Amino acid sequence: MPEPISLGGHRAVGWIEHETQAVLAAMCAGYSSEQIKELVAELKAKRSQLVQGI
Repeated sequence: MPEPISLGGHRAVGWIEHETQAVLAAMCAGYSSEQIKELVAELKAKRSQLVQGI
């Protein structure tokens, strides 16, 4: 699964909905573990690009 994001405080975290939905859809579609790892890596890279653009 994609890494959670901090919501502030000491332990509050959350997940980005579209990232979680993409991984769950891939699992339902029968993607292999390697394909899911690649998807998560792509989602992480896109998240980094969004953060840099802010």
